[in-house]
Amino acid sequence: MIFEKASPEKNQDHPERIWPLAVLLSPVEEASSCAGVLSGCLKEISASRAGKALIREAAEQGWGIGLADLKKHDFHIDVPEKIILLHNNGLAVGALADSPYFRNTLLASLVRAFRDVWQEKRYGGFDEAYNPEAVLMLERVRAADCDVMTILAAWQMRENGHDGLWRHLCGAAEGDTALAFSACLERNPGALANGRALGAAFRQWF
Repeated sequence: MIFEKASPEKNQDHPERIWPLAVLLSPVEEASSCAGVLSGCLKEISASRAGKALIREAAEQGWGIGLADLKKHDFHIDVPEKIILLHNNGLAVGALADSPYFRNTLLASLVRAFRDVWQEKRYGGFDEAYNPEAVLMLERVRAADCDVMTILAAWQMRENGHDGLWRHLCGAAEGDTALAFSACLERNPGALANGRALGAAFRQWF
């Protein structure tokens, strides 16, 4: 069930081992293995309704996930091959599994990647229909959307007993956006249902 993206004819760009989401969503025996770490991340994200929906859609489309040293990028999506590569921060799998900081970094990147896949299905690339200035703005909007949905997923995970990602985001670059989201909910508990909390986070991002 595990397949290697290492065919010299078609997949020279992805020599990494890629696991189909369908495999990772099934029980994985070794929690400290690469597949085990990714499977554990999916299970944790699934504690969020939004995260679970994003995972389900990507799985239905046949996407797979792998880890690689991406240097300055948190993740990379290969749309034709339906592959999500996550940055391993240059760490071995065991170190990723043992570090709460890097595990939460991986969780955040995975939610963002799933949201980017969601965006790609609906809107594709912007460069074919818009001028360069508009493309830059739309890419910023897309990045903001990915970050805000990550905050939503983290909040929902927190409500279901998984608060690690939320605490991580509050102390990271997204902290101001996360706090704008939570402050809006404190003032108006119904702001999650009517979208105002998401709107507050989105405006704070900019």
